[in-house]
Amino acid sequence: MDILEAIRLRHSTRAFDGRPLTEADHKSIASFIEATAPPFGVHARIELIQADFGDERVKLGTYGSVKGARDFMGLIYGEGPLVQEGSAYWLEQVVLHCTSIGVGSIWLAGFTHSSFAKHVKLAPAETLGYACPVGYEGGQRPLAERIGLWNSKKLHAAKKPFETLFLDAEGQPLTPQAAGDWELPLQMTRIAPSAKNLQPYRVVVTPTACHFLIQPSMGIPSGPGWFSHIDVGIAMCHFEQTCLHQGIAGSFQVLDDAPTVPDRQYVISYVRS
Repeated sequence: MDILEAIRLRHSTRAFDGRPLTEADHKSIASFIEATAPPFGVHARIELIQADFGDERVKLGTYGSVKGARDFMGLIYGEGPLVQEGSAYWLEQVVLHCTSIGVGSIWLAGFTHSSFAKHVKLAPAETLGYACPVGYEGGQRPLAERIGLWNSKKLHAAKKPFETLFLDAEGQPLTPQAAGDWELPLQMTRIAPSAKNLQPYRVVVTPTACHFLIQPSMGIPSGPGWFSHIDVGIAMCHFEQTCLHQGIAGSFQVLDDAPTVPDRQYVISYVRS
């Protein structure tokens, strides 16, 4: 499975069948983690955690719950510039690897379940920030999905229009046709997961660079911009991995003269080589 197929197939799994990861899959994921690293030189690590909660539906953070998962990836990061973006980029790389070997997953915001404390020892200034259950899809779906209040596959498909997320150099809506060879990386960016499916980032596109901006959190917990740094890191992973697949050479750089967008905060630019 190539990266494009993995990006297209990845979806949020909330109900797992209760089986632990097979030895082969556990080894494959652990080896992928060991062979990769977060970008931008950030301090981060991913811990593979085994924890059996039985039939309990486990709430792992500020939103969302899962049932039947027995293996988890914990995203642990320190402090510094771009640490959340780089950490999220890396974990999404691992998530896409899981998809490619038939392992389901879901991003959940925060390890708040007390039972995880014994599994991870944090160094000073480290945060156990994000949880990602991994396993095999199955079992009983959440009640809200069973009675039709929401549908994870429909939510996955309900992304903002291309022209809303991506802007031209003048800040006007960009059409797929006008994006040139940036179109496919941007299309793969558009289907990246984000907290509550809010997609709080925007990308200003020029022939030589794509500039990523986010919605500031304004200090409002769980507000529209609260997870922006993580969400844009996931989107950046989809973007750059597609560029690599397509042979579009470039790199992420923080520019002093990046374009501005009202109500958005500049993060970083992907500059064509």
